Amino acid sequence: MSGYVIIAFVSVTDVIPLHNLRVIRGRTLFSDPNDPNSHGYSLYVANNYARNTPGIGLKELQLTALRGKSYFLKSNYIRLYLT
Repeated sequence: MSGYVIIAFVSVTDVIPLHNLRVIRGRTLFSDPNDPNSHGYSLYVANNYARNTPGIGLKELQLTALRGKSYFLKSNYIRLYLT
């Protein structure tokens, strides 16, 4: 299978373990329809927080290694851990 990964609107967990994700090699990449300068991403992470509750939202993406173009938008609390 070939494509892209979108992680969006996650506010029910603090951590997403992606230890086995190494390469996102998409034939089709994601382009943000609201951003005319967007040229395609293999990993798109956006809007991962609870709007009305401060401190609630996705805080960690746990990756061992990752190759590919990534974009982070309005993921206020997120930290990226490469382990």
